[in-house]
Amino acid sequence: MKKIIMIGALTFFTITGCQKQAVNQSASLEDFYVQSLDKDVKEISLEDSKKALKEFEYEYELQTYSKEEKESYKETFGEEPKVSDFSSNTFIYADKNEVEILYNETNKEVSSISYTENIEDTSKKMVKMGNSCNISISTDNVESQREIMKRLNLSQGTSDFVNLYFDLVNSMKTNPKIKIDDIVNLLKLDYKKREDNYFDEILSIYTFENQDDGVYIDVEVKDDKIMSAKLNLGMNEKINYTIYMVTTNKDFNLQIYIMENLNANPTDKSKEDKKIIKIYLTLYIMKAK
Repeated sequence: MKKIIMIGALTFFTITGCQKQAVNQSASLEDFYVQSLDKDVKEISLEDSKKALKEFEYEYELQTYSKEEKESYKETFGEEPKVSDFSSNTFIYADKNEVEILYNETNKEVSSISYTENIEDTSKKMVKMGNSCNISISTDNVESQREIMKRLNLSQGTSDFVNLYFDLVNSMKTNPKIKIDDIVNLLKLDYKKREDNYFDEILSIYTFENQDDGVYIDVEVKDDKIMSAKLNLGMNEKINYTIYMVTTNKDFNLQIYIMENLNANPTDKSKEDKKIIKIYLTLYIMKAK
């Protein structure tokens, strides 16, 4: 069962443990989110965060599980459900930017903090949860995504491969009727072909791979039509984040998903260097317009 309350300014507080830390009051939601990256989310005080963001529009949503829902789960799976009640505490600026604090009402702990930014044709969302930071960006502006990837300090070979992907995406955008033969000629790379039954749809998957860095592009084809192109870059000894991009050929849209491990470091670095890595994606990715 969900309960939703919307108010223009903050009027109530949730009691949290005295050991919780405050994120300092900030002039912007983005600054508030950046400050949260230096803290364990479980140690952030929801009450103090509400006070710091009291000038913003506030939305509260409670997600609870009824006795009947829990009993139904037990009957179906033969065990008690391991679920908690959660509340979503969202602070909004001008219907464009927002910070959401997800709060575990059972454990009385903050579970995650996210920041969303909507500018013209691009939507960006970052989520800090546990030891990872996840970013999702959706846009039809290919060049803005290319600029984002330039900021990740990839190896030259990986960068060249990623640029091939963007060349492919541009071709899909300008020519919705592009064929797989056109893509093969564009990429000029060896590929493997396989068939996949995806939700009862038979798709031909063409995989183009960069052997050195383990980066690959999957192009999905159905009835000689390009359905999507996906780029995958996995975490390795050179970088401490995972990248996934997908472009659909229907209602053209390019999406990028990045996950950064905030504890892992590809090389032995100083404490200050580690701090830079920890906030790297916020300061550089989110600033890319």
